[in-house]
Amino acid sequence: YAYKWHSWGNGTNNNYNVSANRSYTVNYSDTIAPVVYLKAPGNATNISVATQYFVANFTDNYALKNATLYIWNSTGNIINNTENRTITGVYNSSNISVTLPYSGTFKWNYYACDNSNNCVWNNTNWTFRVDTINPNITITYPANNTNTSDIQINVNYTASDENGISACWYSNTSGAVNYTLASCA
Repeated sequence: YAYKWHSWGNGTNNNYNVSANRSYTVNYSDTIAPVVYLKAPGNATNISVATQYFVANFTDNYALKNATLYIWNSTGNIINNTENRTITGVYNSSNISVTLPYSGTFKWNYYACDNSNNCVWNNTNWTFRVDTINPNITITYPANNTNTSDIQINVNYTASDENGISACWYSNTSGAVNYTLASCA
């Protein structure tokens, strides 16, 4: 940083004088990298919506410059790294919306730099899974629109999903009361 200064004096006898302009330079060497705090989507989460907001906070001891979002698929290919955002100050955040191209497992992280070109990732990539495909379910018994007086009617069905089934239930009251099927998972 370059600074300029001069001085002046005014004596008691109205003698006035101004010095020549002087300058000096302070060489500040910032060697401390910023810190990246990933916020959302959370690590190891399952998500059913393809459009996600990737949120992170950034801090620096001197001056932030930019942050770039990176997203990788399960084979390590980069899905998105074109979102470079200018960030300023010593504290800032980023919230970038990305529509993921397909269901699957993804990793993400931000790469942040300060004005001294110290750059850093968060310590770990965060992982999440997107599943936008509904499970497949087929009811084989009773047939649709069956009328019966049997209050303990058996329901025969098959359910499948590429990521597994965690719960199944049915309703014979238009959803007012759900019955959990224990043998689903």
